Amino acid sequence: MRKLYILVLFLLVAQSFFAQGNVHFFENRVDCGNVKWKQPVTATFTITNAGTHTMSITQVRPDCSCTAVSWTRTPVPPGGKAQVQVTYDAELLGSFQKQVAVFTTLSNKPAYATMYGRVVMRPEAITEERAPQVELSEEDFNYTIGDIHLSSDNVEFDDVQLGDTPIVTLRILNTSDTPYAPQVMHLPLWLKVEAVPEVVRSGHTGELKFLLRSKYVGDFGLTQRSIYLSRYPGDVVGADNELVVSATILPHTLGNIAGPVPVVQCDTLINLGAFNGKEQLKYTLLLRNQGGAPLDIRKIQVYNPGMLASLSSTRIKSGGKAKLTITATSSIFDHHGHHRILLITNDPSRPKILIEVRAEK
Repeated sequence: MRKLYILVLFLLVAQSFFAQGNVHFFENRVDCGNVKWKQPVTATFTITNAGTHTMSITQVRPDCSCTAVSWTRTPVPPGGKAQVQVTYDAELLGSFQKQVAVFTTLSNKPAYATMYGRVVMRPEAITEERAPQVELSEEDFNYTIGDIHLSSDNVEFDDVQLGDTPIVTLRILNTSDTPYAPQVMHLPLWLKVEAVPEVVRSGHTGELKFLLRSKYVGDFGLTQRSIYLSRYPGDVVGADNELVVSATILPHTLGNIAGPVPVVQCDTLINLGAFNGKEQLKYTLLLRNQGGAPLDIRKIQVYNPGMLASLSSTRIKSGGKAKLTITATSSIFDHHGHHRILLITNDPSRPKILIEVRAEK
């Protein structure tokens, strides 16, 4: 009986530690709970040297610039303990999860620790009995114009039929100390916007509702414009307050078509790799027609001014293929537009094809 008791006690103690190589965390995940907005929170991780040699923490690498780290700088003997402190700035409302990689002299691989929680306006107002009506994730406000945080810098209207009037909503958060009345400049004729509410109080959220009047857009395909969010009365337009609006108007498609039809086949995700100091990267993609009728590429357009796309033939016979050459310059990272290519075809099942282009600096 005594042996059984000792075994159970050993297992319970062992479960309180999280081993990663010769580095043991007493707790490698810390729940910070509800954190007040803009009040940094710190999580402390205790590490035990489970090896047979002296340990030193050589580096602690956070996964985000929003976290600051500090750690024990002195050597830790076998069985000794060290601490790593991770501080999150709590600048964004919503759930957060931040991880750090801890490098030591005991292993070539890092050990990992995580802090998590939720940033709220008033922590005391959130109880188990009364949850917030709207849960905000950290990604809800990941674009900033001055003291105004937005859910995105792109207003996208996809798969629109001519004559439709769809609405796209951007969420905004006013982090300034004064009320903010959103104003959008350089609106094209085919776009309207409404701010709800008209004035957003300090520390509160609102919405910009964009309505597309597609009958004024013109031809089918991609139409893009830059609009600008005013930060204050009399603000000027520039790259710092630019938003990109894109509308993809699809051609009218007939119902069931009797007889053979074209069938397009192509990859929709390509990886150009890294520039590594190069001015441009190129990639050749094959478009195949697996249908029984000629395939027409009616339009080919790019979302980003730093990209070019050219096609060896805009008509592909049944069973044939064409080469799509994609060129990306290093300036793609200087523009707000997505790294995408749009094809408009006469394939009744795929009138629109989006090709996602990935590249690294």
